[in-house]
Amino acid sequence: MIARRRGFTLIELVIYMALCSVGLATFLMIEVGARQSLTLQGAILDLEEEGRRYLNAWRGDVEAAQQVLVSKDRVVVVRLDGHTVVYTQGSRVETDAKGKKLGVDWFPRTSKLEFELRGRELKATLEIRRSLGQTALTRTYRRVATPRLAAAVVKKGKAP
Repeated sequence: MIARRRGFTLIELVIYMALCSVGLATFLMIEVGARQSLTLQGAILDLEEEGRRYLNAWRGDVEAAQQVLVSKDRVVVVRLDGHTVVYTQGSRVETDAKGKKLGVDWFPRTSKLEFELRGRELKATLEIRRSLGQTALTRTYRRVATPRLAAAVVKKGKAP
């Protein structure tokens, strides 16, 4: 009688190992892609939040202004409470009526900031950039604001 063999041949084991390797490689590629996508989405959310925070603060200050001085890259807002707020590329500096610095908000990813005055209406264009290895994300935001106070002075010129 012929004895039945038990076990696998070498060829069957090699084929099994190759199939397992292909399956594992596919899983790892999906995992790496998912991680990159998650990192990219997180970076986009950071940019969105920073741009929104900067421009919402700017808009609120302009709407509460009694005086606004505008140049191409800087806005100086004197609010009704006497506080002065200076907006430049990358920062928002608030001082009280006596000139004491109350706070500084930094916006380090701001790569471009422009202000434009049309009548009493101010337009801000903000560009934020972030690098992720070989990928660079850039987002541009625009907001328009008008002082609520009818007697507010809005003028163009060299802001201090």
